[in-house]
Amino acid sequence: MYRHWGKGESDINYLFGTGKADIGVLCDVDDRRAAVIRQKFPSAKYYKDYREMLDKEHKHLDAVSISTPDHMHAVIGMAAMQLGKHVYIQKPLAHDIYETRMLTQGAARYKVVSQMGNQWRFGRRRQATGGLVPGGGHR
Repeated sequence: MYRHWGKGESDINYLFGTGKADIGVLCDVDDRRAAVIRQKFPSAKYYKDYREMLDKEHKHLDAVSISTPDHMHAVIGMAAMQLGKHVYIQKPLAHDIYETRMLTQGAARYKVVSQMGNQWRFGRRRQATGGLVPGGGHR
């Protein structure tokens, strides 16, 4: 049977695998796509609407990982930042330079950390090669 892993599912698995994240809340509009990750984290509260999730759970969240369809990245990211949540937003970060600037300004205004997901740049294989580059930096 073919099984397609969505980016959200792989991001959640990666975050949990670091040993530094507690997956307490999940949100997905598609119950079928969320079924496997919900089974893996049965104690996590589940929502279908990010607005309801943020409204009810923001006091219990430190950060939000956003792996939705592209047109929602900036909207959800800004909503989370306005509540003081750090955000990890999958690429593309936004649809245009205006949304990108708004997210940059929002991160500064709300004093949160934001990062755009880029598997090539931040993946384990790439990090492991950092020591091979003079100075350890990524280029």
